[in-house]
Amino acid sequence: MTRDNKISKKILHIIPSDALGGVEVAAIRAQQELKKSLNYELYIIKPRASGRLKRLVDLCIFLQSIFREPNPVIITSLWPSHVLGLFISIIKANVCWVPFYHSSVHFGVLDSIFSRLSIRFCREALVDSGITKEFVQSFSPQLNIQVVPYIFAVLKSGQHKKSSASRPIDFIWVGRDDKNKNLVGFVEFCEYLKNIDVKLRIAIISSNDIHPSLLTRISLTGMIVVYSDLSWEETQYYLSESKLLMCTSFKEGFSMVAYEGLCNGCLPCGSLVGEVHQIINRNTPGIDNFSDAAFQRFYLEAIPFLCNVTKRVETLQHCTELLDEQYPKDYVQSFVEHIKAIVL
Repeated sequence: MTRDNKISKKILHIIPSDALGGVEVAAIRAQQELKKSLNYELYIIKPRASGRLKRLVDLCIFLQSIFREPNPVIITSLWPSHVLGLFISIIKANVCWVPFYHSSVHFGVLDSIFSRLSIRFCREALVDSGITKEFVQSFSPQLNIQVVPYIFAVLKSGQHKKSSASRPIDFIWVGRDDKNKNLVGFVEFCEYLKNIDVKLRIAIISSNDIHPSLLTRISLTGMIVVYSDLSWEETQYYLSESKLLMCTSFKEGFSMVAYEGLCNGCLPCGSLVGEVHQIINRNTPGIDNFSDAAFQRFYLEAIPFLCNVTKRVETLQHCTELLDEQYPKDYVQSFVEHIKAIVL
């Protein structure tokens, strides 16, 4: 779609923050490409670089801009944005509110309340994966739901990929220290390796502050390097330096980091709960609980992938092909296609 047939109706996408996370990274990375085909604007409720006063001023300016638009489309991601979307839909007529859901199961009381409440006020919705679509449809079958996967052309091109033969990091973990992402489970696995006298090179990339007691446990393993406050590009670099990306989440939607791992030649493994993991299931080492017995089985399965470059590369290629078959269109293509269908 060229600028000549660019959609004129205002598309306003609201996200809670610009912290490093799949939802935020996808929206921020896609905005320039989306502006080529849509009259698109991304609004961040709490930018990290702004103080409270500036955030309040920016919110007032944003709300004023919405009231100047005749029939805007409001897209909201995550519950704080759903709250703002609900408020806008109540006080302004002729708003098309499209919630964007990013996980198959909501964690926390506020998540559950406002995400489910938003569904009652909408006819259209976007989701990040087939898993999330099935979950939302289970209690709201009347919604018209479209999938926008976290797939980006810049990653598909393989420009970040590095030779799999020269990767200094054996295991890497990427995410937040919270209940769902389960960094504790990964640390327990590392402690198991220490107890059986296995010494590997391991990295953790955390997008928030790790709890001090967990940091102490990480330090005691003697083999983990922790990185924090990294840019998206820096995270891709460390993925390209790693052999296996261990996932320990209890629930996931699409799992952008798993896809980024594949594109950077770093094989996702571990708890196979997200959309990407289920597509590549039975091709990579998996774990279904966090006991010593499960850690032993997982590590024995992982050894061939750590030691055999050919096996790892062949598995990466096969998993990438499986994902391409499932999702031939990327985030921007899918987003534009579905918003165009809603608007027109």
